Amino acid sequence: MALIKCKSCGEQVSDRSERCPYCGAPVVAESTATTEPSVETASTATTASTTYSPYPDMEKRSKFAFLTSKKALIIGGVSLLVIALLFGAWFVYKTFFGTSGADVIPDDALVVVELDLKELGSSAGNAADGISEKLEDFVKDLDLDKENEQFLLDVLDNPLASGINFAKPIYMALCGTEKEDAMVSGVVSDEDDFDKLIEFLEDGGADLDVSETSKGIKYVAYQRFVLMYNSDYFIIKPYNQYAYVDGEIEEIDADDVVENAEELFDLDKSFADTPAYDHLDDVDGFLKMVITEEIYETDEFKRMMSGTGVSLSDEEKTSIVFALNAEPGKLTCTMDVAKASEEVEGLANGIKGTYLPYVSEKDIFTAAINVNGAAIWKLVKGHVPSEILEQILEKMEKEAGFDLAGYVKSINGDITFSVSNKLLENKMPEMALYAKTTNSDVVAFAAKVADFKELSSSVWESPIYKYDYYDYPTYPEYDGYDYDYKEPKKTKVGVMTMGYKDKASYFMISKDQPAVFKKANSPIDKSLLVDKLMYARLNVQSILKMKLNGEKVGAELKKRCKRELDSDLGGAVYKSIENIDYIEMEVVNDGKTMNLSAVMIDQDKTPIEFVLNELMDIY
Repeated sequence: MALIKCKSCGEQVSDRSERCPYCGAPVVAESTATTEPSVETASTATTASTTYSPYPDMEKRSKFAFLTSKKALIIGGVSLLVIALLFGAWFVYKTFFGTSGADVIPDDALVVVELDLKELGSSAGNAADGISEKLEDFVKDLDLDKENEQFLLDVLDNPLASGINFAKPIYMALCGTEKEDAMVSGVVSDEDDFDKLIEFLEDGGADLDVSETSKGIKYVAYQRFVLMYNSDYFIIKPYNQYAYVDGEIEEIDADDVVENAEELFDLDKSFADTPAYDHLDDVDGFLKMVITEEIYETDEFKRMMSGTGVSLSDEEKTSIVFALNAEPGKLTCTMDVAKASEEVEGLANGIKGTYLPYVSEKDIFTAAINVNGAAIWKLVKGHVPSEILEQILEKMEKEAGFDLAGYVKSINGDITFSVSNKLLENKMPEMALYAKTTNSDVVAFAAKVADFKELSSSVWESPIYKYDYYDYPTYPEYDGYDYDYKEPKKTKVGVMTMGYKDKASYFMISKDQPAVFKKANSPIDKSLLVDKLMYARLNVQSILKMKLNGEKVGAELKKRCKRELDSDLGGAVYKSIENIDYIEMEVVNDGKTMNLSAVMIDQDKTPIEFVLNELMDIY
């Protein structure tokens, strides 16, 4: 038997086959094709052609077969691609958008903390890779058996191998006012891998005995915690192993804790279905905490508020989110309320930057706000009992001639305050305060109360002195020695000035008579204050460079860090402080959000990356 090529489709077939198994055409041997056929052979071929072939046109049959097989391949390939895409979509949904640790937290939770390790890892930048390499070396030095060592290395290479889905946040929740009401939850990436994690912990010395409930929830109890998990979630609950019952100590069975907590895996409504969760999700950050509206209904909160005499209306009760967010050159702590109280609306407008040209970005501290005095006075009248307010106003008007209502209403615009990096001889820093007001009588009244000297109808001042006290000798052997008192030496080192000019009041502390409304060499950029209700800036570099008692503040702080902490750790802490350019606080224009940020000198690295690099250098 030999293989020959089919004349119709070109496939290899046996020379003994009557037809091609691929296209059905009669098989003609090569020898037959190349030699002169006899009459008998030709007759047989003709007979075979007319008797056995179901398709008279074999060329069309072969083309049809080829097209049919190609179409089947295309359909099969497309089907496989669709299945792969559906599986990929399911995996992405399950990993990033599906189950969440918030699904197993009760909807009446008081406080919920969310830790997004994926976001934290991205904030760590290249430092995370360096830590991973150091951890791999550390694991190899632990002298574990091959199986456990490989498990840890697999987890370092792919955290999902731990059985925990670190692509999803980990949640810590307080669902009541007792510590037993706390819980930690997250998403399981693979139940079999989670079983391996339990086995690894058990090999490490933990006494873990895995049990399973009738609902398929696996759990282990270790010391004061119970860990429960299924194919979707894991939950950690604290519990007291012992409790006083009728004056006697009784042991609490972990099975009872599991039985009570088992319902968390199948909640009809969870924290993920609440407005507080939506509020938490709207705020960016790798570490976030939300205080929900449920906390206002607790007995503890009501007792605390009863001591202050302050009550909150339903409109004022709102969830509050605190969040940490890291970006290149900046670490920001955000406080965001779900809704701003209608009563505070209109108290302030966006800062115009009216007086920013007169304060320097090198000043130690700068604050700016734009206020509406009429709205503030309206708020005061709404919250202070009318009889008390009338008594205050009458007394101030009668005894001091001071129109409090008129003063508050007259403030309508920017207020800017700055503390300079320049110090007087008595170590008092120079300062400046500017306020937009239409009432010049307020300044005159303040000057009179403070006993300032009137220089003109719109300027008042008071000198600043440094006092050098006499250093009396000490005589320990003579108790109750009668010293001759000597007056301290008084030296003028500066002047306080207040005044009124161009519908603005000002107060200044300076070495000499100040140049009012003088432009600063390096004023703060107005664009920083766009859409801000309030802005404050603390210049860390200016503080570190200031001299006190002949030594820079930074040098003294460095010594203290190393003295109070471990030398290397103290040096790292000081280096972190030294690399902060300034700290700023801002309240955005809707009155809902306040940001407190530490701005780094190095704008190429995130603060997380900087800190991790410092810690790696130490350890």
